[in-house]
Amino acid sequence: MTPQPFDVYPDNFSKEVIDILLEKIDNPILGYKLASETEIVQELGTKHMQMGFPIVYTSADSIIQIAACEDVIPVTELYKMCETGW
Repeated sequence: MTPQPFDVYPDNFSKEVIDILLEKIDNPILGYKLASETEIVQELGTKHMQMGFPIVYTSADSIIQIAACEDVIPVTELYKMCETGW
């Protein structure tokens, strides 16, 4: 357990969070908003396939999620993004 609860994102990510993520993963991203996995993939899946940028979203909790097609961004690269993101 941690002494303080993790930040939650009930409306959307703050600009500060997005700026930190962009700087650390050194890659443009799509999304960065509140959505379910189904909604965000339906909305941005085609754009992701065309542009090759990962989709970043939250489900209003403390988790920043990164979605991508493994044919576009290999799993090893996704792991690196997750490891270096924070």
